[in-house]
Amino acid sequence: MCPGVCVCAYKCRVKLKVPRPPPHTVPPKLSIFTLRRDLTLGERLSVQCTVNGGDLPLLVAWTKDGISAEGVPGTKVQRLDRYSSILTVAHLTQQHSGNYTCTATNDAASISHTAPLFVNGNGGTGRCHDVVC
Repeated sequence: MCPGVCVCAYKCRVKLKVPRPPPHTVPPKLSIFTLRRDLTLGERLSVQCTVNGGDLPLLVAWTKDGISAEGVPGTKVQRLDRYSSILTVAHLTQQHSGNYTCTATNDAASISHTAPLFVNGNGGTGRCHDVVC
């Protein structure tokens, strides 16, 4: 070393946080449901949507003709647990006829199943009201 010259040693340490890729997420798998075709005015409906596979968290939702089923008067949607939901109607009217869809969504995918509901106009009276009985 020469007099009057300072030699310094530098140590450089870089700590990078590399984001981990998200863990592989399994898409939902729905149990298929059907709706009876012989339902009439005034009868009750209860149908369950069950997610048989797929990673949590899951969102399970019901729609009727593309809008939230909970917005249809007389229709109730209740989440039973993290994997299933039930749709009920205490008193069927013609307004309840349509296509009902259960959709299960998680980080991997959104999966749906749709079934038609036909509310026949007989209502136990023996007369039809502008619908196929």
